[in-house]
Amino acid sequence: MLDPSPRTPVPASRLAVDSPYIYSLLIAPDEPLRQINAHVDFSCAREVAQDLKLYDECRGRYGVEPELFARVCFLQYRDDVSDEETMARCASDLRWKWFLGLDVDAPAPFTASALSKIRKRWGEEGVLKLLHAVNRQATELGLVDDRTHLVDSGASIANAALMSARKFILTVCEKLIGAMKPVIAEGRHEELCGRHKTLREDTSWYLSDEAKAGHLAQWGAFCAELVEQAERLLAEPGAVGELADWERHAKRLRRQLDIARHHLQDRQEKQKTKKKDKMASPTDPDARRSCRSNDKVKSGYRSHIEMDAGSQLVMAIEGAPANVEDGPVLPDLVKQAMEQGHKPENCDADGAYADGENRQFLKDNGITAHIQQPKPKKSKKGLFIATDFTYNAADQTVTCPNGAVCCKGTPQKTRGGFNYYFRKAICDACPLRDKCIAPGETRGRTVYIAPQRELTDQAREAQKGEEHQTAMKGRLAVERKLAEMLRVHGLRHCRYRGLDRYRIQLGFTAITVNIKRIAKLVQLRDAEAAQGPHSQAV
Repeated sequence: MLDPSPRTPVPASRLAVDSPYIYSLLIAPDEPLRQINAHVDFSCAREVAQDLKLYDECRGRYGVEPELFARVCFLQYRDDVSDEETMARCASDLRWKWFLGLDVDAPAPFTASALSKIRKRWGEEGVLKLLHAVNRQATELGLVDDRTHLVDSGASIANAALMSARKFILTVCEKLIGAMKPVIAEGRHEELCGRHKTLREDTSWYLSDEAKAGHLAQWGAFCAELVEQAERLLAEPGAVGELADWERHAKRLRRQLDIARHHLQDRQEKQKTKKKDKMASPTDPDARRSCRSNDKVKSGYRSHIEMDAGSQLVMAIEGAPANVEDGPVLPDLVKQAMEQGHKPENCDADGAYADGENRQFLKDNGITAHIQQPKPKKSKKGLFIATDFTYNAADQTVTCPNGAVCCKGTPQKTRGGFNYYFRKAICDACPLRDKCIAPGETRGRTVYIAPQRELTDQAREAQKGEEHQTAMKGRLAVERKLAEMLRVHGLRHCRYRGLDRYRIQLGFTAITVNIKRIAKLVQLRDAEAAQGPHSQAV
């Protein structure tokens, strides 16, 4: 329950008699926290908490004031410290105490455990709404112009160690046995632990590759047996299901069972066309191995941000596992910004977002796209590729490099778009046949035209112009913003485990950089106004 008449964070009446004097002596007038306190209203956190009904209005003790929680989290992410160090700084750092409205000799306002619980209660939805509330202040101050929004992504390392295949399945089986312990007979549990110990202590696996493969096969069979037993137990709990804490044990068992199933699926032979979803660690089952061969971050998550180029404020965020491609995230970012009333005139991004669907989405919403179109991959056999064939969208015809025209396109059911089939007689008489059709192929050439081929062709032509080159240079600003979030405020390493908690970290990091930026922009604007109309912008 919230206090019906909360006290403001920094009034003199709340401080001890000597606290204002001490603060005035020890905290410099140009201290950045003074500027932030003067220009950013943290009371919006209370409105967010009330909208989400995070506190019961009629029951319980007075909870931690949302504004105080927001201020503590800002300081924590600003200085990139842990929960325990945050509480220690709240009790010892005079700048923090002044910013939080505490007396000079006051203890920390709450414990590190309470900070963790409050953060969990807010969740990713509450933190995202708090970011939007901070952005509304920037809009009301006239800082956002929405001319151009920049989109980019960065990688975050999971808060879990990378494991070998043997260590991975060993840990999966160990956790699953531990989840079954409270709900199976003691003798059965001891038997499973004994089998696990026997496999764990077997050192013959390192003698040869064949021995290692056989050892891993034994682990796989043992894990499959555990999965089968856990499934039977959940389907028919029997007398165990009548226990008072059965639901709690069943929840833990389901969680470990899902991890074991996923790992067994990862071990199976996969088709090349199927997207890999390999789990990175049983400790953090939401983290994934990176799908990028040149990515230094091997496992974890990716943070996607949309930034207003004029103000350099983060308008939208999205967190995803590391194996998710960048392209599909762009529409969600733009929609999130538009829901706040920020529809950009232009959207600039790198080649990772150059999907035809993204170009169509931006076009449908009246947004000009400046997205670098990557060079198409060349054929390994040295043959002509689809982009070597000219597509006329008005006539719906395809012209081959030798000038032959194909007028009929057959709809492609799986991917959309059309397949254009050139007649065998035309291809056989073509002097460029060896560069177009593989040796031994008896049919004519087939060319696939993607649904948004016209837009990608236009993009390739437009990126030769000066406007696109200028946009790509301006896009570097979002990379600097991401570098600030990753390196200065700790987003490079995950503080917590799980995708939902990673999104909480991403949200607070975005809030922190936005609050810093708002205070700086207002300070610069006030300084320019004080210098007069002839002053130049800094």
